[in-house]
Amino acid sequence: MPSADAKLDNEREEAMGYDVSNLAVDVRLIRERLVPYMRAATTDGLDDVVRDAARRQLVAHHAGAWCKRLVNLQRAIYASQEKAVRERAGVPPGESFSQPLGGTGIPGFDAYQAHWGRPYYIEADDAEEALRELAAYEACDIAAGKSVVDAVALRMLAKLDARRHLVRPDARPEALAVLDGFYPLAAHLPPEEGAPDEAMTPDALRDRMRRRLEQWRHIWECREDTTTEIEAEGFMWPEPASELVGSISYEIVNLAAQVLPSWQSRGRVWPTALFERIGVDVSHVFETPAALFADLLRDFPMLQEKMRTTIHFNYSLGGYVPPEKTGLLVELLQKHRRALIFAWDEDPGGDDIEAFASDYQMILEPALLAVRNGYGFVEASEVQLWPAKDELVEEG
Repeated sequence: MPSADAKLDNEREEAMGYDVSNLAVDVRLIRERLVPYMRAATTDGLDDVVRDAARRQLVAHHAGAWCKRLVNLQRAIYASQEKAVRERAGVPPGESFSQPLGGTGIPGFDAYQAHWGRPYYIEADDAEEALRELAAYEACDIAAGKSVVDAVALRMLAKLDARRHLVRPDARPEALAVLDGFYPLAAHLPPEEGAPDEAMTPDALRDRMRRRLEQWRHIWECREDTTTEIEAEGFMWPEPASELVGSISYEIVNLAAQVLPSWQSRGRVWPTALFERIGVDVSHVFETPAALFADLLRDFPMLQEKMRTTIHFNYSLGGYVPPEKTGLLVELLQKHRRALIFAWDEDPGGDDIEAFASDYQMILEPALLAVRNGYGFVEASEVQLWPAKDELVEEG
């Protein structure tokens, strides 16, 4: 039983929110392949899943490197703009400068959404465009070399070039002059930082996926063992299988996310929480994810207590929308778009609200993908493609 302190910590976390994951889930992949694998009820070794996981992880890694270079370029732009503004005002470096610098960074660039929020580095003006670029990345055969990923990423930079006009209205003329000197962006990117990561090779990534699959199959096999401690990847300390097994439904979705795209947000912004906040009942749409794990629940009924209709804990699953209801989810998202965007903030009025819509987009895009592919939809916390992406910090 959790201690009073543990319960208080969870209440604080839930109030603040989590790193939220929204996924379009392939129901057959989970029910017919991952669950039977865990139960040792199949001869399917999931070799194709292991290979595809490594491919997608490499694609995301190489695409993300482009976005990191963009963030570094943006820092250089801000620094050059500050220097130009100070020189124009006659203020030496290091001295206090009370006036707004009026820097611009890269107009239209949002690393939080484009890199951390979406499955790959994607610049898009709407959900349909985002899904087209997602398909382009997922079609990349990384075995042919990084150039296939580079071609897609360079298209993202070209989109940013076309957003030059989105410069902030209070930008100073000297800052704008500096900005113009950095276009086209691709020609001014700083080089990629650091040495190649030995963990980001096809063999290393395949080994990691295989090791994780085998470890959780072992944990399931030993689920009644209360004494032998296991060092499970992702856990802070060794625990017996009887304690670890409660996380197997979350872990299966985490494994599925290595071959399925996931979108990220931060805060109390998972779908069921947002709908509750604006007073819209979605109990006819969301259910617990128990249907994905029926065989496991039959073997081990205690897992039922982990099945929730919303997110209550970090590293857990929340509500699930079965494939036949994802169309209804999209309808509700579109019907209540404005209210959902401003569920936790004051609506400023006006028609241009795209700057506030990032968390909403991170729900709509996977929901649309679920409809398109005949998938279900799951909200969760801390589920994403490995290795976890750095949250890039934009300055300015």
